[in-house]
Amino acid sequence: MLQASSRLAPELMASLSLKVENLPKNSLAYSNCIYLHPGAVAVLKGSDQAPESGEPRPLLLQVGFHVFLALSHKSVTEGCFALNGLQRRCASLTLNQTVTLNVFQPTAKEAAASLTLTIDLLTKAKPAKPVEVDTDDLAERFKETYMDHIFSQGQVLAMDFEGFKLEVVVTLIENLEETGEESAMMNKLGQVLTPTSMLFAKKGGGSLNLSGSAQSGGGGSTMFNKEFDFVKLGIGGLDEQFNYIFRRAFASRIWPSHVVKSMGINHCRGMLLYGPPGCGKTLIARQIGKALNSHPPKIVNGPEILDKYVGGSEEKIRALFADAEKEQQAQGDASQLHIIILDEMDAICKKRGSGAQGGTGVGDSVVNQLLSKIDGVDALNNILLIGMTNRKDMIDDALLRPGRLELHVEIGLPDLKGRNQILQIHTTPMREAGRCTAEAIEKLPTIAEKSKNFSGAELEGLVRSASSFALSRAIDPKDLR
Repeated sequence: MLQASSRLAPELMASLSLKVENLPKNSLAYSNCIYLHPGAVAVLKGSDQAPESGEPRPLLLQVGFHVFLALSHKSVTEGCFALNGLQRRCASLTLNQTVTLNVFQPTAKEAAASLTLTIDLLTKAKPAKPVEVDTDDLAERFKETYMDHIFSQGQVLAMDFEGFKLEVVVTLIENLEETGEESAMMNKLGQVLTPTSMLFAKKGGGSLNLSGSAQSGGGGSTMFNKEFDFVKLGIGGLDEQFNYIFRRAFASRIWPSHVVKSMGINHCRGMLLYGPPGCGKTLIARQIGKALNSHPPKIVNGPEILDKYVGGSEEKIRALFADAEKEQQAQGDASQLHIIILDEMDAICKKRGSGAQGGTGVGDSVVNQLLSKIDGVDALNNILLIGMTNRKDMIDDALLRPGRLELHVEIGLPDLKGRNQILQIHTTPMREAGRCTAEAIEKLPTIAEKSKNFSGAELEGLVRSASSFALSRAIDPKDLR
């Protein structure tokens, strides 16, 4: 027998022990109510205190960690209460199991400010094309249908909307009065009231297309890891460049898709990082995946694209975009960001007609294939192509126009602040291990001033050279004989 939760109102201790049974009618499954024999409802309501307003108060019953709105139905067997299959699964109940139902009185703590709900079609058979759902209409219908209901995080319910049967999962509850401790509770409860707002997201791989303003967004504010730090990732001296990249490439992706659509803009699909060797272009490629909550970046060196077989190079380009195409077809604007990084891009994207790759025309075909994938007829809106090169002048002009690699960021030699930051990064392990003297640490700013025109790679080499002298002083040449 399930034990009642301690979250009952102290003045309401009425309870009944009843057996679980199926719903008397399948149409009742979409109400999210539990149904009792009229005699049981009369007993429980008779013990409830009448509200001061004189209006009838809905009968809410607690079943384990869940609270359901209860209604009477003459077809329910006396001594039983009826639930649908989703309710039994959420509450971990089986048919004919005896359960104690307790009257529950909600307080201000259960008043929900907002609910975030994930939806999908309840039927197993998927339609030929995605079903269009207006989230504004759905939010209004949801509030009308489930007003005064109390939901718990993770609860699953069935809903009938415009002839479609939906499976709705309560993924997040935000209450009006909430502490940090209550926010983290697994059995957190929230009651749907008039001020409660609804946000909807579709299930990954589902068969729905969402429109309207009541969407929770695609990648949204969770795109970046909350605890990432460029210094911890080993990236220094690029603060200005990262601010520019964030504003142009990522700012629009943080907003919900309906906001971006209302402005009539598309996300930035590509950027080109160029500059002298050793200034951090490849380092950014290696570490950018750790800063983003997206799919792991696909990192490809330009020469790896080339293939000895006819059409092989173009096939490799198509394979880079295949996952993004598949996810956009399935999830639309809710698709996560796919990042593709092409290092040494000048090896495969030379200007067409220049006779690259020995005049075979492979280079021209690769460029054409890349152009069609970035901004062709079926352009993708969930990709970010990052190209890197030391020779921007060799890249085909069609790739550099807005809509393709429109963001051009020069990763140049670091300034004084950047050089000091890079030296701090490369000496961090030896400083933390106590292998660096206080005198050497104090002279790092001086070294940064004297290393003007050093690249990041040259500063790293400088630290390695200094450490080699330290290691050699600790070795007796006689020990090497």
